[in-house]
Amino acid sequence: MKGRVERDATKPRKGFRNRLYWWLENPNNPDKWKLDLVLVSVIVSSIVVIVAKIAIEPDESALLDSLDLAFLGVFVLEYSARFTVSTDFFADCRDRNIWKAVKAKLRWMTRPFSIIDAFALIPSTRALRTMRLFRLLRIARLLRVLKIARYAGGLDGYVKEFRKRAYELFILGFVTVAVLAFASVTIFCVEKPAGNEQIRTILDAGWWSVVTLTTVGYGDTYPITFVGRAIAAMLMMTSIATIGGIGAVVTSAIMSRIDDAKAGKAAMAQLSGHILFCGWTPCAEKVAKALFDSDILDESKLAVLTSGEPPAYDACTYYNGDPTSITDLKRANADTAGFCVIFLETGSQRDNVPKDRMAVMIALQVKSLNPECRVVLELSSRKFVEGIKHRLGDIEVIAKEHIDADIILNTIRNVGQTSKMLCDVSDFQNNRLVVRRARDVLHRDFDSVSVREVKRHLIGEKASRLFLGYLESTEKSPVLNPPNDRSLRPDTQVYLLERASGEASG
Repeated sequence: MKGRVERDATKPRKGFRNRLYWWLENPNNPDKWKLDLVLVSVIVSSIVVIVAKIAIEPDESALLDSLDLAFLGVFVLEYSARFTVSTDFFADCRDRNIWKAVKAKLRWMTRPFSIIDAFALIPSTRALRTMRLFRLLRIARLLRVLKIARYAGGLDGYVKEFRKRAYELFILGFVTVAVLAFASVTIFCVEKPAGNEQIRTILDAGWWSVVTLTTVGYGDTYPITFVGRAIAAMLMMTSIATIGGIGAVVTSAIMSRIDDAKAGKAAMAQLSGHILFCGWTPCAEKVAKALFDSDILDESKLAVLTSGEPPAYDACTYYNGDPTSITDLKRANADTAGFCVIFLETGSQRDNVPKDRMAVMIALQVKSLNPECRVVLELSSRKFVEGIKHRLGDIEVIAKEHIDADIILNTIRNVGQTSKMLCDVSDFQNNRLVVRRARDVLHRDFDSVSVREVKRHLIGEKASRLFLGYLESTEKSPVLNPPNDRSLRPDTQVYLLERASGEASG
């Protein structure tokens, strides 16, 4: 019996259906855009072929027929693939019953995009001409244009902008319809008795009202009475408030979307479970690079919320906003972030308590929005930290620019496993805490090495570094001051206290 498709997979999984889903539907696939680009190209090309066939009718080209058939084959394969991965039919039959499995498939087939995809499969063969439906079917096949919406993810943003303005659009639309109805009835009652040959029915009056309200003015229909012309003048003036108002709302929605894209807001819309940086500093840039180099960004997207200069770093989503603003934190999707690091953007000044308080406020706001989010807070004043650390709960605090960026990277990689004791043993003024792999500390490869050998190596090279402890992938928290005979593996993370001044640490 077939198993279920791994729909939340962050990497390609084994199995034909898993690979189909990875390329067709999984938003975690960083290369999905390549297939989308190919399919969009096929859709556009098929539309061009259909238009060309209409333009040269009745002498249709055999080449165009062949191309149209080939494009139809691509659409059939795509529809079949999406149908296959839409639901787990056999797993549903096993876990539920066959009727619920069928209902799940039918539910997918009646979705708007699925219906559009089905219409795109309508053929345009000569045999259908006898049914006199050929032209209608070819027009129906132009619904392929709508398939492009499947691959234009940015359209969702515009839909959201219009939804925000739904109330204004409803009021303006209602007023517009009311004005058109009033003008149509009034002009019909005035012009028909006066013998106006252009306005004989209520439909003629409705056509004239629409043309007049939109200020198009074809001139095919016009009032001949004084009252009718007065109504026309009032209708033209009303268009400023009705049609003009609708145009203003639509323009505002489009420009807002464009401004959001420029400010980096648009790309934030779909982020979830991501890593959020509040602030952008040299330390933040170093951590971002370490995240990228360690492949963590393959599973978690990086977002940066800052009011300063935008990061010159391609592997992140940038949002221009104030980290202290709860509104901007929401727009940066802090409520769905998996991890948040708050960097001080105030330089390297010490005892900058007002700035530290601001950073703490940001951390508390993030926790209020998302209690499950892991928060790392960078502060500059040790005295301030000691005064408020009992109020921070599970928020982890590090010293600004004196603890290596690898500590933050380690905290992200091993959530909840970085002990606050490691920060406490570091002197905020002269020392910094660094994390290195055992292999990098010894500068050689090995199968295993004892803690004693690592300490001897540090003494032998007269390094200004002191061995503190280590963290294995199987451990829940770092092991401090371990026995000298404890064995370490090459990839074991070793914690070292490093003298920032370069003096020996003893």
